[in-house]
Amino acid sequence: MNPDVELPPDVAAKFPPKEAYKSAVFIDYKKDAEISDALKAAWAEAVGAK
Repeated sequence: MNPDVELPPDVAAKFPPKEAYKSAVFIDYKKDAEISDALKAAWAEAVGAK
């Protein structure tokens, strides 16, 4: 959830409590892009696709 956005109470009630977001880890998309090809190749080798 974005702390700068105020949701209507009925919508906010559908989300986990704010404390649950303290342990959230966000994806580093730049790092993901840097290792994506190597990860795909490693996975393909691990499952015998190559």
